[in-house]
Amino acid sequence: MMKNTKIFSVLCLSILFWTTSLSAQQLTQQVETMSFGGAYAGQITTPFNGGAFYGNGDNASATINLQNTPGLFNVAIVGASSSNSLAQIDLYVGGAKVSTYSFNGTALQTVQKELVINSTAIELRLSTDPGNNDTLLDRISFSYLGTPPPPRTAPVIPSQSAYESGDYRNVFVEAGKDPNEVADKLEAMWNQFFVNGNPNSESLLYNVGNDMAYILDTGNNDIRSEGQSYAMMISVQLKKEAVFKKLWKWAKTYSQWAPGTDREGLFSWQVERTGDFNKKDDNSAPDGEEYYVTALFFADALWGSQEYPGPFNPVNDIFDYKGQANYILDNMLNKPLANSGGCPTNLVDLDEKQIVFGICGQSATFTDPSYHLAAFYDIWAANADNNRQLWADMADVSRRELLPNAAHPVTGLMPDYSTFQGVPTGSQPDFQYDAWRNIMNMSFDFNWFQKDGAILKPLINRQIDFFIGQGGAYGDRFNVNGTQLGGDHSPGLVATNAVAALAMEDSKIWAFVDELYDTATPTGRFRYYNGLLYMMSYMHLAGEFKILTSGSIVTNPDPDPQDCNGTPLPSAAISKTNETVAGANDGAITFTFPDVNGRSTIEFSNDGGVTYSLNINDNSGTATFNNLADGIYSVWTRWGDNSCPIDLGNVTIEAGGTVIIDGQTPFVTHNIPGTIEAENYDNGGQGVAYNDNDASNNGGQGRQNEGVDLENTTDLGGGTNLAWTVNGEWIEYTVANVVEGNYNITFRVASITGNSKSIEASIGAHNLGTVNVPNTNGWQSWQSVSLNNVALSGGTNQVLRININGGAFNINWVKFEAILGNDGGDQEGDPCSVIEAEDNTQNYYQLNNNNGVIDNIGYSHWMKFDNVNISGGKFTYRYSKGNNENGYMKVRIDNNNDGSNIAEVYPSSTGTWNNYQESTVNIKGSGMHTVYLYFHNTSKNIQLDWIKFGDNCSPKSNEQVKLSTVIENDFTVYPNPSSGDVNIKFNNAQDRSVTIYNTLGSVVYRNDLILDSAIKVNNLKNGVYFIQTNTSGSTQTKKLVVR
Repeated sequence: MMKNTKIFSVLCLSILFWTTSLSAQQLTQQVETMSFGGAYAGQITTPFNGGAFYGNGDNASATINLQNTPGLFNVAIVGASSSNSLAQIDLYVGGAKVSTYSFNGTALQTVQKELVINSTAIELRLSTDPGNNDTLLDRISFSYLGTPPPPRTAPVIPSQSAYESGDYRNVFVEAGKDPNEVADKLEAMWNQFFVNGNPNSESLLYNVGNDMAYILDTGNNDIRSEGQSYAMMISVQLKKEAVFKKLWKWAKTYSQWAPGTDREGLFSWQVERTGDFNKKDDNSAPDGEEYYVTALFFADALWGSQEYPGPFNPVNDIFDYKGQANYILDNMLNKPLANSGGCPTNLVDLDEKQIVFGICGQSATFTDPSYHLAAFYDIWAANADNNRQLWADMADVSRRELLPNAAHPVTGLMPDYSTFQGVPTGSQPDFQYDAWRNIMNMSFDFNWFQKDGAILKPLINRQIDFFIGQGGAYGDRFNVNGTQLGGDHSPGLVATNAVAALAMEDSKIWAFVDELYDTATPTGRFRYYNGLLYMMSYMHLAGEFKILTSGSIVTNPDPDPQDCNGTPLPSAAISKTNETVAGANDGAITFTFPDVNGRSTIEFSNDGGVTYSLNINDNSGTATFNNLADGIYSVWTRWGDNSCPIDLGNVTIEAGGTVIIDGQTPFVTHNIPGTIEAENYDNGGQGVAYNDNDASNNGGQGRQNEGVDLENTTDLGGGTNLAWTVNGEWIEYTVANVVEGNYNITFRVASITGNSKSIEASIGAHNLGTVNVPNTNGWQSWQSVSLNNVALSGGTNQVLRININGGAFNINWVKFEAILGNDGGDQEGDPCSVIEAEDNTQNYYQLNNNNGVIDNIGYSHWMKFDNVNISGGKFTYRYSKGNNENGYMKVRIDNNNDGSNIAEVYPSSTGTWNNYQESTVNIKGSGMHTVYLYFHNTSKNIQLDWIKFGDNCSPKSNEQVKLSTVIENDFTVYPNPSSGDVNIKFNNAQDRSVTIYNTLGSVVYRNDLILDSAIKVNNLKNGVYFIQTNTSGSTQTKKLVVR
């Protein structure tokens, strides 16, 4: 619909118009007249005059002439999606997010909400771009309704658990939502996902004949035990037995391993959607088994199990729900031990009493915190035929040990994968998609049973505080220390965070509940995981996710807080710091005490060690044992009058990890050779990791609670730089690995003053030298200064210190480039060298070497290669791909996570699996690194033969050095002939690259960014070389003789 009055409106005194009466005031802002920001947002004239928002971060802002603020307004936004899938936009007022608006389909729609508006600064911002549509907006209108309602009071946790009382809270109604609307929204979710949703953009359930159905992972086009079991749980909770039976029969038929197989009773976590539903991965993802078992016990309690003649038959007695649940549980424990190195193994480490991440080899030696479903283990302990004590013990271990140990002490974030002691580990040591579920799991566990609330509630509160600090459109992936890795504002995480309301008594949680309620049901390609977490979270908060059991569950002997002679029992959550290296004796155990009324002094200790006293006076408190050697410690706590001693179990301090010097730890992993960004200095604070002249961060960027002065930079690569330097300051960086050799060390500097100033660098006790810093005529006019041919000893965990002499200059980065010598043959570390795929030093999952080709690469598999020179500027791989499935490979350095990607490649089909071809992409980076290849796809990815990182590796290439043509202009080389050290002086100042080749075309030196008028290259071996420079596409070459 085009607005016929738009031209007239623009010609009038204002684009804003008021309609005023005794009952209402209205203000309308046309979107096309707002100020657009972000990468893509802008005006549109079709299908209507307005604004379009294409990618996350796109926004439009305005200051409006809105009166009666703060006030309650009806806020209406008119807009549409560019396709038939759901599009959304967030409304910010005064810099704070107040709501999300959703538009489904291409027809123009008006979406209205009643909101409290307290500012005239408004912004429309896209943060939930699904990737398959755009958000198109026409206008936003504000109609005054009256004064704001009084603030909502904090939620109240019932005195009894839901299990004890039988009452399941409807938190949405507590938040002021209409009960009928809450129920209608849930019914609409069910219909969209399971009954009549559009099969291309809305539905998750797909029927197979009349008696089976599966849940589709719409992002990867396959079927997973995770989604199948989640859907069974949703079906039994909503009393949809017909759907439950279809889902269960499909799982039994196509995903579960049959009697007599080595994986009997377990489920393939990933099954092909097409053809005969072949298993894509033979092994289990144990969260699937956990949900299957619990849903089956609930089905038995709700509908009863079908009776069959004779003893239980796992193949034929499909709808003997209780028998099937026990069959799965027994088969989870009758395989080789988790630590045996076998494949398959048990799903439980019986020594640790914890669920494992996988059941094959190394994957069974660690866990996934989001698999720790303590509430489910209590259900099993009440209903299982066997191993009831084990299930009860596992619930205690999860609540009291793994989850509090895995939670970061500041952010509360947990990793996707951790050791059994809670230490981040494996290929996903960060807070990513799996870890979204932790807060949901802990919150509904507390709501059901109210066990160990003194431990769980602080963990939940800590994570909520972290996300409040991130702002309304917070990201969805982080390092556990809080560094953001992914910027999408995903509805799955929005949903699970909201479930925290079941375990919190603080009004700050209402914003999370409101956001879930206002978030539209996910549609589009990524509706599978987001959608299932969204629906289960909604059910938890609507009081529709309940315990259905015929067994008696053991609850707390005493409600929390517990009583001891009229006084609450002392309690504490425990976290630890492992010893950094063997013999350092620098481990620590930290006690965190919850807030309980009536407290005074508490004492705590390790067994036989020092006893500490802490006066906590009704407030939470913490205290730490420091200087602990590795070993097992028995810890306990008691009141100051020696009453009520409580055993808190064992804590294991492990040796290993990085060096900590007086609290100093690396902020990120650094390696030499490589580039160290100035802002990535060590943790530890003033006097430990740095010495700064004042306590404030003058630039306000980076770690704003510390004294290092950081500001945004306009230098190539962006980011931040060290600034406001003062004579006598210093800053340190722990280098994880230094490769022995000679290096050119380059500092990227800028200054506007003519004072005498320099940088002095050292590693440990070894002084690397001092380099003068010039006046570059601008704080963001960057030049490079170097220390050349500096010999470094190899080693690990060495500390680089940069001393500031004179001050008044900026530093962006320091780069260590190895000086390569080559007398004509290949050498170790040459980027032109081919690296065979089978020569990987580590991989996941047991990748097959089939005659020199890795041929079973699939979803989430990875390979690691040590000591790889990536200086060639290219990544080349030889592969075959006999299908047309979507899939990609990520090339990462030093860490196997998304923050370390240097390339993302999408292999195209080669026709058949026996047809190999090479593919090359550009990369950035230099020096020696650990390289990871991470694969993500919908089925079998590729067959990989080899990789290399070289460029210009053959002198015969048209892109290579023309040995017959030596151009003698633009730069000067001296001395020539040389004894191994050579100066290269440029006749004009331009951005350029320099590459030196030997006569075989191998690269012996490369620098892709030279802004200075001269450089020096050292330690070239005897031979003939060709020096090539490239400036704005123009290439010049000179010959150099070394003798």
